[in-house]
Amino acid sequence: METLEREIPGNFQSRIAFVGCLLVLVLLLSLVVKSNNNDPYPWNFLSSVLGWSYFFAWSISFYPQLFLNHRRKSASGLSTDFLFYNLLGFSCYSIYNICFYASPTVQSSYKRRNNGKTNLVTLNDVFFSLHATTVTALTIAQVFLLRYDREPVSRLCFSFCAFAIV
Repeated sequence: METLEREIPGNFQSRIAFVGCLLVLVLLLSLVVKSNNNDPYPWNFLSSVLGWSYFFAWSISFYPQLFLNHRRKSASGLSTDFLFYNLLGFSCYSIYNICFYASPTVQSSYKRRNNGKTNLVTLNDVFFSLHATTVTALTIAQVFLLRYDREPVSRLCFSFCAFAIV
């Protein structure tokens, strides 16, 4: 198995610059995007910084597989069942986050059931779930478009996903 260092080109200085740019972007997003929690100043800012940091850290983790598949022109060795379970899970997570973030009905229902507290879903949660769903769908597309050496999806996985959707 090839190491990540061979997969992602670039020298140490460019990687440090990339991380530095991400940190600046996290700080800017934390300052610009209004947080919807009721925490006092230092804590709501810290929450925002950590939230955008997790968004970027987890989002970046999806790309090495996409790049590896593209470079090899093959998705061999990739578990399609895992991808379909991920697609189902991230799709459900996206629906949950969008409803809690954008629906006044869901928000007021949450407040009513939780002693007036607001839900803690923030914009970075919505972005992450939509991004994860999209990148997982792209990886599944690679499975069907690139060379692949085995049955794409097991009957058990297909049945479980179909049952969960219905």
